[in-house]
Amino acid sequence: MAPLLAAPPDRAAAVNDPDPFELSRRAHLVACAALAAVVVAADLLVEPIVPVLVVLIVASAIAGFLRPDGIVVGGLIIGLAIPLVRFVAVLAGVALATPDEPGGPVGALSLVFLVVPALFAAVIGGYARKTLDEERRRPR
Repeated sequence: MAPLLAAPPDRAAAVNDPDPFELSRRAHLVACAALAAVVVAADLLVEPIVPVLVVLIVASAIAGFLRPDGIVVGGLIIGLAIPLVRFVAVLAGVALATPDEPGGPVGALSLVFLVVPALFAAVIGGYARKTLDEERRRPR
């Protein structure tokens, strides 16, 4: 059995070989959950929204790059992570270090707009992956 990351002997074999970096659906969901945890941690630890938005966009692009046919799932998981955590915190009565404006469940749910940049970044990451795959498979 050949090593997983070994280079194929010729380009023709590379066209027929499966992509060694292709994730299963389960692995992609686990990766998206881990990326969403990073986004939520950034939201809870950093006061201004701009760095949190940058982390959200980068995490979504990574999720789209990891599995291009799972861009919608990755974008939704990462984009809804912050509103979901804030909504659960409001329902549980936990005071967060960075409060919502307006407060309460409405303030937490008003962050659902974060799905838009997350989905956009996931599409860009998926497109980048597909473009790289096409370049890799192109005969030289």
